[in-house]
Amino acid sequence: MLHWDATGALARFSRPVLVIGGDIDIVTKLEASQVMAGAAPAGRLEVIQGANHPGPMEQAERYNRLIADFALAVQPAASTTGTPLEVA
Repeated sequence: MLHWDATGALARFSRPVLVIGGDIDIVTKLEASQVMAGAAPAGRLEVIQGANHPGPMEQAERYNRLIADFALAVQPAASTTGTPLEVA
């Protein structure tokens, strides 16, 4: 894990990417979250104030809302038949 290098991986990722970073995370530093979001062509960073590394558990409602809103925003619209529409 300490020698794993994914440099450039997100630059090739064409789908929308949501990175959620805690402003006081001592494991995944906010600077790392900023780099990840900036590396993805369709990257977006959301910063949770007062969140450390267990932020997804401690502030689950905030994280869940961001993830749900993002998922709904990037999903293709469905037709009345329930079949996904083509995305241009």
